[in-house]
Amino acid sequence: MRNSAFRRLWLTSGASAVALSAYLLFEQWYVVRELGEPSALGAVMAATVASRLLLMSVGGVLVDRFRAARVAAWSATSRLALVLVMVGFLQAGWLTVTTVLVFGVLYGACDAFFSPAVTSLAPRLVPGQQLRAANAALHSTNQGGMIAGPLLGAAVLALSFTAALVAVAALLVVAAASVAWLQEPQHTRRAPGTRLLDEALTGLRHLRTVRGAWQNLLIIVAVNLVFMGPLLMGIPLLVAADPAATPADLGVLQGAYAAGMIAGAGVAALAGDRLWLVRALLPFLGACLVGVGLLPHLWQVGLMAAMGIASSVINVLIITHIQRATDPEIIGRVMAFVTIASSGTLPVSYAVLGALVGAGLPVAAVIVGAGALVLLLGAGFAVGAGLAGRRTPSPATTR
Repeated sequence: MRNSAFRRLWLTSGASAVALSAYLLFEQWYVVRELGEPSALGAVMAATVASRLLLMSVGGVLVDRFRAARVAAWSATSRLALVLVMVGFLQAGWLTVTTVLVFGVLYGACDAFFSPAVTSLAPRLVPGQQLRAANAALHSTNQGGMIAGPLLGAAVLALSFTAALVAVAALLVVAAASVAWLQEPQHTRRAPGTRLLDEALTGLRHLRTVRGAWQNLLIIVAVNLVFMGPLLMGIPLLVAADPAATPADLGVLQGAYAAGMIAGAGVAALAGDRLWLVRALLPFLGACLVGVGLLPHLWQVGLMAAMGIASSVINVLIITHIQRATDPEIIGRVMAFVTIASSGTLPVSYAVLGALVGAGLPVAAVIVGAGALVLLLGAGFAVGAGLAGRRTPSPATTR
């Protein structure tokens, strides 16, 4: 924290995380409770993620072309403008499922430029030997925001939906102001005449040269398809299915997951480069998700925290491994593709979950089934890695 530029990055990242989690809580609760359309929640969340993914690689290119801090500031400012327009729509009574979906598309499109900007700034601002600690600090702060966001969102939702959106707008002001004047080291700009598509594909080609990157990205894709959808969308639906539930109940569960991620960031900072932990923790994630679908609320809180710890360790280890192997000149494009891999299957996951719930399948049963699939996938990845290790000759025996 002695690095003033990193402090600004830390503040903008945390403020944006609180704003995002509070916005998502508003979106979920408004669609499910105010509009009474739980089956539409999947489409709304999928639209938000899909627009973000479609522009993510473009965001990575812009980060490498221009100052990443400026791109992040523009992203936060544009999201601020959208939220203020949403306040006007809410007051006028125009905030329907359709308009919420449109705002979700626009919000996701603007946010597409923020993530590659922030993830590319850390390697530019801190020395390589401090990168894992810096990533852990940013990750724990983001997850602290994920605690504060649901708690703040639940508190202001008790006042009104308008108050919730105003709180999100205030946080985005902080995020934009913190990063707008951040001083970052100069890096080589793109060659004149380089096509946008060619620049974007540079990041994808680089990932092919990073040892273990494709295997870890495959794990991320599989887990997001069958784990993150039921976690991010299924938990709100599970809580809302209880007539006695309140926004605070949802906030406690989401906050427990975020608290676990903070603890997990600390574990990851001490874990070194033990990538085998990534595969070892996958079956554990699946078993915990099964428990969330079967056990009462108090047990769910503990299981959410445990899943947060495991998710954080997996995330920090994979991202740090890739960042260290990447040239700073293309870090924005590379991290954009990493984010696409981590979120690319979310729209499919949301859509499938929404269809299953719309067909009358109990949310708890869907969560249990998803957890069982994660457990099996994790066991398969662990066994596959073990077999590959046996087939690979050790350095001592290699001639």
